[in-house]
Amino acid sequence: AAGFVLGKVVLPARVAQSPLVGRGGFVCMVAMLVSLGLRLGIQQASNPNWGPMFGRSIVLAIGTIAGSVVFAWPCAWWLPEPLPGKGVAMPNPLRLLGLALGSLLVGTLTGALWPDAVAPRTLEDVAFGFLMGMVFLFGLEIGSKDVEWGALSPRLLLVPLLITLGSTAGGCVTGLALGFSPREGAGIGAGCGWYSCATIVLGELGGPELGSYALLGNLFREALALVVIPVMARRHRGLVLLAPAGCTAMDTTLPMLKQLGGERTQ
Repeated sequence: AAGFVLGKVVLPARVAQSPLVGRGGFVCMVAMLVSLGLRLGIQQASNPNWGPMFGRSIVLAIGTIAGSVVFAWPCAWWLPEPLPGKGVAMPNPLRLLGLALGSLLVGTLTGALWPDAVAPRTLEDVAFGFLMGMVFLFGLEIGSKDVEWGALSPRLLLVPLLITLGSTAGGCVTGLALGFSPREGAGIGAGCGWYSCATIVLGELGGPELGSYALLGNLFREALALVVIPVMARRHRGLVLLAPAGCTAMDTTLPMLKQLGGERTQ
């Protein structure tokens, strides 16, 4: 919010839309994804029994993404974003995918090989700092754009509703197949990639094991969204790209959505 207001009211557009601002946001994204990978690697190395939990969590993440995409797919027709015409330069989705996965992989391997190199608490603080820096810089850029917010369609409110309903339904169905109760699966899916919140809430309501599944299921959703969004962007633009991102559209996947989704998605 601070970056958006600063870009909208205080800074000249030429400053807020400087290439340095966009590059700084991507640097913060890479650093944050490395930190996320470190956390995954350290958790895997510190708990040898997490192998089956990792596999089930990946299946849950796939189910929640699939549910969100199915429910939000009508947005591709209700609120379409036209594909660019011939000769219009567009970012390469595969390049963004390679950057995101490479950053995540470097962090994961480093954390698995040297689990004691970084204290978990320090790692969380560093990742949060880069996250805030990235959101601030992209807020500057988005706030500086000349957008008539009052002219946006009320149908936009359907987008987060459909994405959340789809993620919850996907978590419920996938959870049932894995032996979870409908409430447990739906709770994990309702996290929509917001692993920090889902872990705390479900850990208190359902115990530490369910909290661990909420952490990993939503963490893997965040990572898988970085793969799914560029693949979908090869055929579709616009608000449907928000479906796999879920809550991560506010932070982790924001740079990718900004590049691939079009003006309305920003």
